[in-house]
Amino acid sequence: MFTEISWSAYLTTTTVVLLLWYSFLGAKIYYYDIKSLWSGMLRSHPQTLPGENDESTPFESTQTTGQTVTNIPKKTILTDFETVEELVERVKSLVTNAVEQRTEKENFLPGIRKVLGDYPSLGKSRFRGSINEFIVSEGEEQGMASLTQEEVDKLWVDH
Repeated sequence: MFTEISWSAYLTTTTVVLLLWYSFLGAKIYYYDIKSLWSGMLRSHPQTLPGENDESTPFESTQTTGQTVTNIPKKTILTDFETVEELVERVKSLVTNAVEQRTEKENFLPGIRKVLGDYPSLGKSRFRGSINEFIVSEGEEQGMASLTQEEVDKLWVDH
């Protein structure tokens, strides 16, 4: 019986069966990802800039003086990483300026509060803890009076 099956037929059949099995497992495990990819909805949730109408689409057509104009956004979508990078740069410059001017901790905290208040979406994001750690470590690195993560966290809560 075993002599009737060639090695090439055995390997081909085994390969096909394994491909089908792993395709089935992949489809079962990643069903929702595949479905959203297939329907074209696999996108991050865009954040709009302050002052923009959240209900309009970024490429909405409008009528002006008989002409149809397509509004192409300049930079309407900021990812969390870009926003975090922007916040990090502002915190670095704030800490550097505070150290150069020998600003007291009590006078420094309102500046941090203002910067954090400009990014309310990050206060609710998964990056909040990392941002708090960064602010504390940047202050220590620059020789600023010691900040604690609890103090920085309270600055978020105020906004």
